[in-house]
Amino acid sequence: MHFDENYYVRMYPDLAHWGASALEHFNTWGWKENRNASVDFDTYFYKETYLGGEDATVSPLLHFEKTGRAAGNLTRPQHSFSLVETTQKASVGSVAIHCHAFYLSLLPELFSYLSDLKLHYKLYITVVRKVDVAAAEEFARDVLPAHVQVEVRLVPNQGRDLAPLFVGLEDVLEEHDIWCHVHTKFSPHVHFGSKWRAYLLDQLVGSDERVNGILAKFEQDDKLGLVYPDNYFEIKKHVDHGINRDALAELFSRLGVDDHLPEQLSHFAAGSMCWFRTKAMLPIVRAGLTIEEFGEEAAQIDGTLAHSLERALCLVPQKTGYEVLSYYAPAARPEALINPARCAIEDKDAVGRRWIRDTPAISASAPLPLQEHLPPFNSSGLQVHWVIPDFGPGAGGHTTIFRFVKMLDDQGFNQTIWIQNAFNHGYPAVAKARICAWYTQVSPRVVVRFLPDDVEAISGDVVIATDCWTAYPVARMTRFIHRFYFIQDWESEFHPAGELRFMASATYDFGFTALTAGKWLESKAKGAGMDTVCWYLGADLDVYQPATEPREYVSYRSSGGKSEMYNLLGRVVPANSLEQFVPSREIAGEVSETSPLPRIAFYARAYTPRRAVRLGLEALDLLARRGWRFHVDFFGEELDFAEKPFSYTAHGVLKPQDLAVLYQETDLGMVFSCTNYSLVPLEMMACDLPVLEIDTESTRAAYQEGSVWFSAPSVHAVADSLELLLSNPDERKALVENAKSFLETASWERSGEIVANAIREKVTGSGALDVAPLVSSLVADAQQRLAAPALYERPKVSIFIPTYNAGPEFDTVMDAVVAQKMDERFEIVVIDSGSTDETLSILEEKSRKHPIKLHSISSSEFGHGKTRNMGIDMALGDVVAIITQDACPASSAWLDRLVGGFQASDRVAGVFGRHVAYPLHELFEGKGLNDMFDRFRRVGPVFSWEREMPGFVERGSPTWQYHLQFYSDNNSCMRKSVWRELPYPDVPWGEDMIWASEIIRLGFEKVYVDDAVVYHSHDYDPRKLTEVGLQEGRMFLKHFGMHIVPDVDEGDRDRVAWDMALNAARNDEKMLEQLDAATPQLVMRRALQHAALIRGRMMGAREMADALRAPGRH
Repeated sequence: MHFDENYYVRMYPDLAHWGASALEHFNTWGWKENRNASVDFDTYFYKETYLGGEDATVSPLLHFEKTGRAAGNLTRPQHSFSLVETTQKASVGSVAIHCHAFYLSLLPELFSYLSDLKLHYKLYITVVRKVDVAAAEEFARDVLPAHVQVEVRLVPNQGRDLAPLFVGLEDVLEEHDIWCHVHTKFSPHVHFGSKWRAYLLDQLVGSDERVNGILAKFEQDDKLGLVYPDNYFEIKKHVDHGINRDALAELFSRLGVDDHLPEQLSHFAAGSMCWFRTKAMLPIVRAGLTIEEFGEEAAQIDGTLAHSLERALCLVPQKTGYEVLSYYAPAARPEALINPARCAIEDKDAVGRRWIRDTPAISASAPLPLQEHLPPFNSSGLQVHWVIPDFGPGAGGHTTIFRFVKMLDDQGFNQTIWIQNAFNHGYPAVAKARICAWYTQVSPRVVVRFLPDDVEAISGDVVIATDCWTAYPVARMTRFIHRFYFIQDWESEFHPAGELRFMASATYDFGFTALTAGKWLESKAKGAGMDTVCWYLGADLDVYQPATEPREYVSYRSSGGKSEMYNLLGRVVPANSLEQFVPSREIAGEVSETSPLPRIAFYARAYTPRRAVRLGLEALDLLARRGWRFHVDFFGEELDFAEKPFSYTAHGVLKPQDLAVLYQETDLGMVFSCTNYSLVPLEMMACDLPVLEIDTESTRAAYQEGSVWFSAPSVHAVADSLELLLSNPDERKALVENAKSFLETASWERSGEIVANAIREKVTGSGALDVAPLVSSLVADAQQRLAAPALYERPKVSIFIPTYNAGPEFDTVMDAVVAQKMDERFEIVVIDSGSTDETLSILEEKSRKHPIKLHSISSSEFGHGKTRNMGIDMALGDVVAIITQDACPASSAWLDRLVGGFQASDRVAGVFGRHVAYPLHELFEGKGLNDMFDRFRRVGPVFSWEREMPGFVERGSPTWQYHLQFYSDNNSCMRKSVWRELPYPDVPWGEDMIWASEIIRLGFEKVYVDDAVVYHSHDYDPRKLTEVGLQEGRMFLKHFGMHIVPDVDEGDRDRVAWDMALNAARNDEKMLEQLDAATPQLVMRRALQHAALIRGRMMGAREMADALRAPGRH
């Protein structure tokens, strides 16, 4: 029998909790899911070949055993083999591995395999961001064996993983005989992307023996051109030409190989990861492909040159006399398949459920006023937050929002976009890519995040609501200087009398400043008592332009006869086939019988009632019944208009460039605006297309007299207007000429300046502290230091230590402090909070070796931020290093190295260094601390809002936020001039991180110094860990909006905390087993410690969430 239970269980570890035998799973579900029965039985292949494919109704394995074996049926493709692993090294010449690391955060997953290979090879890594080059090089040095040569190259972000291979490495491809090509595949458009990547890496480089077996095949057969693992089971049914067949034929023609392509293409390396012989790929290698041929990346999932090349990889060798084989092998590391590495873009805020749109439940939390003490700001880089609805392609309101984001981006504003109810995008990075692909390119500086429930912790300079439903969460955001309401329409008029109208109307009383699109909305907002700033819609004149040939204004006439159905039996007429329809039209007094139909471009977004689409459709029907023959170009939404008495094309959602062509080719534009005016008429005007609108208060206020044709909002009136305009070319021409003067007043640039100036004026006029002069002074000092280093004086240095019953270990700490070696003398400041142990005697003794400025307070006067502020104020240094009584400098160079961090950049406000565990705590705490500070080393050393971090961290993610805000007074140093303006907050916990987050927001920088090391660690009992967890849970949520553990209901809290604790303890157990130190008692102790900390964090966060959401909170 062709079923291998061991293979099945290892290959599909997700079935560990199936609860029955592996064979039973296969016969019940596995074959339907295309899981293989063994290395010798390809389920999908058998179904496709003998059972009709996905429509099969019988288990392929049972079919084979009953009838297939006797019939001689194949159980896997003919050109395939079972991989034989070996310890024997193959002789195949020079071997290279290429990894395209678009997602740098997945590089550790690949390196976990490569670090175990004894093979001698050269590793080429391609990355798309400059900041990733050094990060990849350093990580490779840290992890890979010394014999591996590594070269990292920067390539453009074009052509997915194959342009980096065939263009980025073109000069070295022929230097090596055998290549392995892999990449950090994530595939966010499918749910199995990570498992697909993990499977491919396991199959290609899963072990040294596996790689030896693959290379042995190349050694045995010099006509073997390429091998690839059997395709991942979940992708198999999607493996075909797709929309790439024609492009693939063109590629083959260019490569000079036989361009006869198979009708079906079910066997190729989906995902493009494979091993290949360079000689077999010479047609591609020597094709001279250029990066420009691959086009811009726009979130495509098919239809690009890269997708054609993916298919060509397995076809080109066959066309040039080489063989291509797929192979089957068991999983080398099953644990990696069940838990694939997490990509940095998976690190995201939870999509909140508190702010669900289109329901009165959104108003459960009362609006709050802004906090009385306004936060400081930096006028040279204001922090602007937008809260927007979720989006798809082609939305007019979002087009305008993102246009303003782009304009503010170009002016240097630091912006965060919060997406409310973000259900359309798996990850914020995907949402941002779609903004760039569907709307406009914005810089990396723009952050996109999903709106959480606990919005009260969000802070910045200004926040902008963009519709009535986003106004509700914005009304709870109090940590801003000003709040705006970006109003593109009067939404209370969208709804009939009822609760939703009340919900919309209420938002006009929230106290926001209205940014209104046009005079009509300005008057409405003022009528509601709002402070207003008016801006105007415009047209993108780089896209929307008149046709190169002057527009011909033709006088059309009704045929006078009965209209016929031009769309019989659902047949839609393509716009390029209109010449077959022959109406009558009058040109210079003559009637032509060979002229095309008049064309009407109709903005038919039916799901938006204010566009009055049904009114327009009825009027068009009436026009046809009057004997007119015409063609309608519907656009704006994917709709089925069924049979109509006129010809039409349903274009759906068009790209701007395609819309411009449509406007240039049509005779009349029809756009109805029942409330505020739309972008569409202005874009039509820019293409010299006359516009028909309905006559309302809002449209009269929006348009200059004579720039559009106004029709009364009735079917007969619209039909009358259509007749008049189609038959009167002079009227259409006059509309076009008048529209040109109107467009001169409708400038996006002017509107962008209006909004930008409104933001600046509200912030700078608020009376809050502007730190821009302080930032500028730091920059000027740094420039002076660089210009005249000989005149530079190192800063005076102080060390501050708060103490309270520090215990005998404090003696060791103070010995290390007074032993610091610097060229300049440094000062020691201590504030003691009423110690009753040996702390004061230790200080007295150490003061004989080095002067110590001691100040005593009572324990009741102590506060983490307050006491440190007191100590910094007492210090005479220009920079003040801060440690705690249990943080011991690890060397006499600690202070010098820490202070040296201020020279790393020109805006450094604070410096922090590494913590290592005391030897007593090394067993459990050492690895966690080392891993944490290794991450800071890899993504640092300088941290600021503007600087890109390497791809180990996704910009805008919670981890990115944590890297910006982390700062520890166990080992830090701050610039006193910055502290004078921005002292520590007086809080119960986390004053150091709150301060760091604030300086980053205000445009300063912090620096991590890896070799400025202190010993600092604890081995707390569960009771103490619960207290710590409570403080951390409260602080992280209140000040950063972060749930550092899952937010679960109280009834599930113990269960979830214990499950998490057991998982953490199992990892501890594996480490202990490596040290031969694992005991049940020790593992249980660790589980109890983990559970206490996790549960404390849960309780603290829940307490703070309840407090933040309290109705009267301020």
